Amino acid sequence: MNEHHRLISDSMEQRDFKRVVDSAGFGYSCHKLLRDNYGEVKEIKTLHGNTAFEYITGLSLKKKASYKAEMVFPGLSKTLMARLPELLSVKKEKGALILSESCFYQGKKYALEFHAETESEFYVLYYSMAHKKLSMDPEPVLDLDSFPCAAAELHVEKTVTFVACNNPFKRLLGFSEDQPIQSPLFWETLFPDKKRREKVYRELKERASVSNPEAFNGETITENVEKGSQSVIRYKLFFRQDHQNVLLMAEGITGRQQMEEAVIRSESKYKRLAENMPAVVYQFRLYPDGSFDFPFISASAESKLGVAYTDIIKDPMELVGRIQPDDRMRYRYLVDESAQYLKPYHSTFRFKKKDHYIWLEAQATPEKQKDGSVLWDGFFLDVSDRVDAEEALRKSEEKFRSLVENLNEIIYVLDKEARIAYISPNIQAISGYSAAELIGKCFVDIVHPDDKEGRIEQFQKILSGVKEATEYRFITKDQRVLWMRTAAKTVFEEGKPVGVRGVLTDITDRKIAELELEASTNLLNGIFHSIDDGICVLEPDFTIRSVNHAMKRWFSHEMPLVGKKCYEAFQGRNEPCEVCSCAQSLQENRRAVEIIPFVKKGDTNGWLEQFSYPLHDSKGNVSGVVEFVRDVTDRILSEEALKSSEKKYRSLFENLTTGFALHSVLYDDQGDVSDYRFEEVNPAFENMMGLNAASVIGKTLSNVLPESESGWKSLFDQVIETGNPVSKQNYNPLIGKYFDSWVFKPEEGKIAVVFSDITGRIKAEKVINENLREKNVLLSEIHHRVKNNMAVISSLISLQSEFGLGNKSPETMLQETQNRIKSMALVHEMVYESDNFAVINFSDLLQRVISNLEKIYVRNDREISIQLIADDAMLDINNSIPLSLLVNELVLNAYKHAFNDCQKGNIEVRLEKKKDRLTLIVEDNGGGVEDPEQLHMQGSFGYTLIHGLVQQVRGHIEIESKKTGLKIRVSLPYTLH
Repeated sequence: MNEHHRLISDSMEQRDFKRVVDSAGFGYSCHKLLRDNYGEVKEIKTLHGNTAFEYITGLSLKKKASYKAEMVFPGLSKTLMARLPELLSVKKEKGALILSESCFYQGKKYALEFHAETESEFYVLYYSMAHKKLSMDPEPVLDLDSFPCAAAELHVEKTVTFVACNNPFKRLLGFSEDQPIQSPLFWETLFPDKKRREKVYRELKERASVSNPEAFNGETITENVEKGSQSVIRYKLFFRQDHQNVLLMAEGITGRQQMEEAVIRSESKYKRLAENMPAVVYQFRLYPDGSFDFPFISASAESKLGVAYTDIIKDPMELVGRIQPDDRMRYRYLVDESAQYLKPYHSTFRFKKKDHYIWLEAQATPEKQKDGSVLWDGFFLDVSDRVDAEEALRKSEEKFRSLVENLNEIIYVLDKEARIAYISPNIQAISGYSAAELIGKCFVDIVHPDDKEGRIEQFQKILSGVKEATEYRFITKDQRVLWMRTAAKTVFEEGKPVGVRGVLTDITDRKIAELELEASTNLLNGIFHSIDDGICVLEPDFTIRSVNHAMKRWFSHEMPLVGKKCYEAFQGRNEPCEVCSCAQSLQENRRAVEIIPFVKKGDTNGWLEQFSYPLHDSKGNVSGVVEFVRDVTDRILSEEALKSSEKKYRSLFENLTTGFALHSVLYDDQGDVSDYRFEEVNPAFENMMGLNAASVIGKTLSNVLPESESGWKSLFDQVIETGNPVSKQNYNPLIGKYFDSWVFKPEEGKIAVVFSDITGRIKAEKVINENLREKNVLLSEIHHRVKNNMAVISSLISLQSEFGLGNKSPETMLQETQNRIKSMALVHEMVYESDNFAVINFSDLLQRVISNLEKIYVRNDREISIQLIADDAMLDINNSIPLSLLVNELVLNAYKHAFNDCQKGNIEVRLEKKKDRLTLIVEDNGGGVEDPEQLHMQGSFGYTLIHGLVQQVRGHIEIESKKTGLKIRVSLPYTLH
């Protein structure tokens, strides 16, 4: 048990934990307790486990499993649920034993050890109690496909046989993946040398004989089956729990050996080359824990850096510690960044050489190692002279650059060919071009195409000594347009012009503002004069400041208008109007509106609608007024006509006898029709529907008519989709009325319904149609029934005459015939008494037929009763007559023949209705008959009549006789009413 604890504990810290527990000889599983809202344990969730756990318990862990306690630990659920949560809550130390139990799985007993992980998690060890060793029986086969390396399982007895191997192992030996396992071939291929093969076998047998065999490893040279070449393979052998199965793990190291030999051969050359380079060559390694060292540094470090290379290799801080403190952090940041992204770094920093600082340039390229460390190959180069020269140059240029780069203007120099010889760097911020991109180009190349003409001539004038400033557009690198103002003068050398020096100023903002102002002014003027309505701008004293073309056109007889008073030009008055919207707007500082009359050309009267708006100066004071004047003569006349039309329409709308409703269409977020809202209804709508207009208008169709909304909505949707009106008759169950409706679309987004109440007409039509149908049926039935009844009576008499009198007297035969006609008459009597001439209730008919028989055949010397039990069944007259005759014959036969030797008796008549079948049963408790089959024989009038009636109703007759009586069952289809 301690050995298993050690194995689990050790494997917890290994990356291949899953492979270790899968190959262990005992079961392992980890679980979590799930609790309900009251804190009670309701379930155990299995987090993970090894192959042995699945083998022992029979539970699958392919998916995250959640099992009840009794499934994972059968027979232990009560004990476990009582003790385990309490022990887990104590927060036992990881790995401490908290519970030990035994349990049966698949007929075998296993010992279970429960170990605490956290307050809610624990793991369990399973081992068989059938052996002293902690093992399973049988031992599960390893899942070799999960191993990342070549692996095989061997069985060692008298010989070594292969149990299984994975595909990497087959490829290592040169076999194809579909090659079946052949033990001698695999074993001999792995160890082609016989002595080596026998030595490994002896070693396996010797180690298997001890109680706790240790693993061992080695190397072998094999012949690759596929390539035919030799390979060096390193292997390691692990014993399984039964000491007979062995896990073999192997890897090929041929390439590694060859590489190591090549490295050794080239190392001496590399060292000689490094010692003769002007730079110090080094290798620098950074480990995952943050430590670092120099595996190699050339011996020239002592002369070039002032530090012996042996000291640097022993202590890397001998070199790193000499980097100037301000530069050391930057250098370390570059190293960390290079390690993270595996990219080369290049840095220049100060390094203390003996008693002074020098400048070192460092370059290195990183490579990730198998142990997680990063190794750089690089060099240190003393660049102190270059840095000093660059610093001197920087200082000399800094003064000039500071002056030039801080100017808002751009300084430039052009040579005699108009090429840019110099331009200040701030050109890039403005144009996107760097100075280097522009130097050497002709300045005309970046001038706007529309402004290029005349630029060279202007340059020649300046080159000749003429000072001139001009403005033109430039094209930037990203194709923007800039306005630039340039002022330039000639550059002379030895009295001769050699170029032009000038200053560029970006005036784009100013130019854009000027152009926008001009465009805005032109736009406003265009709008001002293109509007059909009149516009007039007045001074505070009502003097006309400006008018548009519409005002000039309307008042052309008063031209010119500007400079006149508005009341003089527009109204022909000598003083301001008494009611004036302009005066009101000036006084109250707000908009004012009025409608004023005016005389059109041709002395026709018209109407103007005048809007007055106050104008304000920069201080917010009223500085004038703007009048917008619109000719509304046609509108005024239309409104008057509309009012008259509206009055007529409203009168018609209110007095319509047909209902009217107007709806607006409602749409959802996707643009589909969702509902319809009531906009207007007339009084007829209120009267017909029993709804008040105030309770309907503004509400949706689904709210007002929820019961019939779906039918109306589908009708409305059809009209919306097609645009065509639809006529429909419909019934409203809420108010019990029929309507004739006409649905149409008066305009887009609207639906209108006009409907009339046709309830009275529909009801009258139904009554008329029903009466007509019944009369037609009645008339037809009268003729048909008289004919059929005559035919039936004739057939009965004819049939009776064929069989003769027999033992019967003529009076008896006439009585029986009369009784049969009476049964037929009862059917017609019930039909005429019924409201429905088509069908009758056959159970009522049976009652009357039996009552008639009792009156005729009951004798005082015998007590014979008839009991009727009948379900309600509606039959038409064509089936009622033969069926009533059949009952008459069956009951009459029972009266006459069942009770010859008895003074008392009972006849039971039953009519049963089940789904689509009717069953008529006539049963007596008389003497019965010896042979019921004789009753089926032909030759008697009763037989012929009964069987003929059964056939007429498409029925089937069964006769059952016993000592206590006779039972006749007739079954027929019931497909009526």
